[in-house]
Amino acid sequence: MKFRIALFDVVILVVILFNLSAYAQSARDYLQKGHSLKHAGKYTEAIEAFEKAIALDKRSASAAKSSLKQTKRYQSYRGILRRSFSTCSSQLNCVEKHFLYMGRPIHPLIIKSMLGAHFDKEPIIISINLAPAQTSNQFCCDSSYEWGVNDDGRSIVTIDYIGDSSSNNMTKKDCPMGCGLKYEFVGSTSNGVQVTIVWERTGGTGVFTYLMFLKLEEDYIYDNGLKKILVLKNKGVLGIGDRVKTDVQISGNRITLNDRVIELPSR
Repeated sequence: MKFRIALFDVVILVVILFNLSAYAQSARDYLQKGHSLKHAGKYTEAIEAFEKAIALDKRSASAAKSSLKQTKRYQSYRGILRRSFSTCSSQLNCVEKHFLYMGRPIHPLIIKSMLGAHFDKEPIIISINLAPAQTSNQFCCDSSYEWGVNDDGRSIVTIDYIGDSSSNNMTKKDCPMGCGLKYEFVGSTSNGVQVTIVWERTGGTGVFTYLMFLKLEEDYIYDNGLKKILVLKNKGVLGIGDRVKTDVQISGNRITLNDRVIELPSR
């Protein structure tokens, strides 16, 4: 009798282990399926696969949750591009018109690098090789920001240095009041300068506001001969203040900042 009970217990244990193995394998299958669908640009189907992977294995679903967040952002980016900036869907370079390159807004960490430190008197980084920068490890990652459009049709791009996975990740200890950057693309002047309002929170109570002047220009680098590149040039950064209400309008080469008028040269 004891032998029969022991044998019965072993059978039950084997069945349980088999079911657990199949259960875990199913979660992995859905995760892999989600990645394949995501890479194919089938974001709705990929989201469903990642959600099923999470439901089947909640205890070890961090990879699926991360992929789910990334895929939802990809889906959001594509929707915004089609709805609000459809003319840029087939254009690699749409910087002057809408501040988009490769169908995405200029990465906010590129803006941060050119913005520099709050107490620097002048910009340090003057130009960025734009094409490789948009998909680089230095300004990672291509899903680490939120992209929206305000009532004026302007792109609003936001990155959270704590909550978003990026090459600029910080901890709550470093940023007790939060850290992050947001920018709004205002438009381009007649001479091709891209005007952008930038807000940055660096851990304290301050939210510092800047007006950035950028310009896309052709340049060359030496790479087994001359190679033509597009560089985003920093033409100037104007500090506005802490949590200052900002209204910026462009007319030709004239920029109106609240009650201040800035005249840019014609070239």
